[in-house]
Amino acid sequence: MIMASGKLWLVHCCITLMLGLTSHLAIGSQSNDVNLPEDATVKSAPDVCKIYIFNISGWTLIPSNQELADNGKQLVSLPRQTYNKINIAPGVHELVLHGRKLVLNAEMGKIYYVVMGYKPERSWAFPIGGDPVFIRQISEEEARPLLQQLKTP
Repeated sequence: MIMASGKLWLVHCCITLMLGLTSHLAIGSQSNDVNLPEDATVKSAPDVCKIYIFNISGWTLIPSNQELADNGKQLVSLPRQTYNKINIAPGVHELVLHGRKLVLNAEMGKIYYVVMGYKPERSWAFPIGGDPVFIRQISEEEARPLLQQLKTP
């Protein structure tokens, strides 16, 4: 009986994993036609900058938030597959995610897009597969499909 329940548990885990991967692939195949929110234009207040931060981390057995620091202070803590919009002051911002740095020189009234995350599939092949933790600035064009696919926490 114990052997049968162990096999049943293994089958359940495999099916759950396959369903998770299938739903993730389905999200990626959606249309990329999306309008940015109204406030995503340069109509923002002249004394602030807006930054959209996207956490595109892959699936892990134990989900955890990715915490992004700005000049040594926590800026945001995001669950995987979410994004947040934050007002920041103009000037130089050193964004840090698990020791990886991105320097952003924010100008008044402008909007910036930053993608960050952890790709567990890369960790198995590191260093050949690339660093599993990443942070980089992206263009508005690259951000459009992320705004459609991801949700706010």
